[in-house]
Amino acid sequence: MAAEDRAGRRAPVCGVEMGYSSDFGHRGSVVGQAATREVWPRVAFWLEEH
Repeated sequence: MAAEDRAGRRAPVCGVEMGYSSDFGHRGSVVGQAATREVWPRVAFWLEEH
């Protein structure tokens, strides 16, 4: 699932409903304890693709 802004850009929703261990917000997706394990790999993949 992804959220879309007015410009049509999409961002993944990283939360419990999507299988993550917690609901990651802006700050938590960067400095949260589980972020390095759950969110950062997804960001790295996106960066490699773009």
